[in-house]
Amino acid sequence: ANRGANSHLWRGGISDHSYAVDWTVTLRRSIRERDHYTCQVCGTSQDDRLFDVHHIDYDKKNSDPLNLVTLCRNCHVKTNANRSHWREYFANV
Repeated sequence: ANRGANSHLWRGGISDHSYAVDWTVTLRRSIRERDHYTCQVCGTSQDDRLFDVHHIDYDKKNSDPLNLVTLCRNCHVKTNANRSHWREYFANV
């Protein structure tokens, strides 16, 4: 698999941007609950695998619930490209 050190994105396990101190399991659970455990792009319902919580403005330090949205893994991956499109998309949801 192309994960970890095998990924072309791998940079030695170090991220330039760490998450905010309030980025907790409880916060992420509350966002999923608010969004009815449903991906806010494709409408799929969460099953055994927890859905991701995405930062709309791509700022990992901004944990304002208005900046967070529930996404399935497939849709979350899509948001990594064309970020200006996705910022606008979520601003209009």
